[in-house]
Amino acid sequence: MYSLKLVQHLFIQSMYFGELSADFLDLDDEADITTSSRQDFFEDDARYIALKEFIKGELSTVRSDWEETRSNAGVAEACKYVVVSDWYNDLQGDDRKSAKKLFGKINQLTIDNDEKKELFKHSVLAFEIKERIKPIRKNLC
Repeated sequence: MYSLKLVQHLFIQSMYFGELSADFLDLDDEADITTSSRQDFFEDDARYIALKEFIKGELSTVRSDWEETRSNAGVAEACKYVVVSDWYNDLQGDDRKSAKKLFGKINQLTIDNDEKKELFKHSVLAFEIKERIKPIRKNLC
């Protein structure tokens, strides 16, 4: 088992767990990519760099997909409440994206449904207050 240095470089050590098989790192007809202790890789080797970039891209896709799934689940939960659903369906552009992301985060909280319902409603109020403050802020600057 090699060190977690590659994983740590990609800032994923606390988010993902699994095993990676990359047989191309240990080809007999290529120079040895591992250090003499067999606990790490030569980080300037093209194979290591290619693997690192591949993993980075794949994890970015996983992270994006998970965020989208979480946000969609949050919208579905928030829109169970008619007043929130009506408000959300009227949003457009960045406001809609921000609300979707916020609903996803609220939905992940481990709180009872009544508290979650209140948070969804308060988030609508916060958005509305923010919209009313924008023109005032513009005039002050």
